[in-house]
Amino acid sequence: MNTTMRDTTSEERPRERAAAQVSGWALFAGMVLLLAGSFNVIFGLTAMFRGHVFVLVSPGLIVGSLTGWGVVHLILGAAMVVVSMGLFSGQGWARWIAVWLAALNAVGQVAFITVFPLWSLLVVALDILVIYNLTAHWEEQAAE
Repeated sequence: MNTTMRDTTSEERPRERAAAQVSGWALFAGMVLLLAGSFNVIFGLTAMFRGHVFVLVSPGLIVGSLTGWGVVHLILGAAMVVVSMGLFSGQGWARWIAVWLAALNAVGQVAFITVFPLWSLLVVALDILVIYNLTAHWEEQAAE
């Protein structure tokens, strides 16, 4: 008998179960959160370093300066990208944080509506998708 052989199936099962626990809704919400976070990072960097790219529809931002809001969007976007990775791995903490970050991002986009209305509305729509997918389908994932 070969005593060096070991049963690897018992070690692989927890990984398989962890991957199976992530529902399609959570993966979809994670992907949308990743996209919205990436958009925010790009938007924040552009606002900070290339503010002349933005065409003001009205005299200016509702609150604050373009550079200040660029920093806010950069930090919020980076946090959204990190939390989306938590959603992909099925972490429970990531669901609540993702809902809060998406809500904060939607409110933050309101300040940019006068600067870039279509972009802001697109990102708000993505945030609403994230919030819906993480809250309306909460029981479905818990049952799986």
